[in-house]
Amino acid sequence: AKPGSSSIEFDGTGDYLSVPHTTDFDWAAADFTLEFWANFSSLPSALGLLGNLTSSGSAAGGTGWRLDIEDDSGYKLRFQWWDTGGSYRTNAQSFTPSLDTWYHIAVVRNSDVFTTYVDGTSIGATTLAYTMSDFAVAGGDHFIACMRTSLYAATTFFDGYMDEIRYSDTARYTTTFTPSTTQFTADANT
Repeated sequence: AKPGSSSIEFDGTGDYLSVPHTTDFDWAAADFTLEFWANFSSLPSALGLLGNLTSSGSAAGGTGWRLDIEDDSGYKLRFQWWDTGGSYRTNAQSFTPSLDTWYHIAVVRNSDVFTTYVDGTSIGATTLAYTMSDFAVAGGDHFIACMRTSLYAATTFFDGYMDEIRYSDTARYTTTFTPSTTQFTADANT
């Protein structure tokens, strides 16, 4: 069960959080972990979870990354990003969440392996030996609970609850683990 007695509610029609641009989320080829608890109230064909991905609208030239869920011949939890060569990379793993159920979700980059975990168990991994492009400052804020358009506006909103959202500059999990049942505390990697 998720820690604590409160969470953030998003209504799927325009609610989201934004964090001012920071280079803290520019990982290049370094290890990192994204993790949070989520409870889905509805499951549309696509919804944004975390990210700052932007696109020039062409085949190349975007910046940043995002984590979302999309119905692509079955629901997939996708971590997508632009590499420094201008190519779009994806780690997509099958995941159809039940509504009104808490899940701990984590995406970990450990060297060149991107692993997606749900409730501490890997649901799949993809090897992508590329450097992530830095998020363009002009792109504005980092979004939580939505995606962004190529014009940097919020779209494709999450409907449900989130809690204990943590970004770390280390691969916290490299094998099956038990998600924390206590609230996160700051450390040298967050």
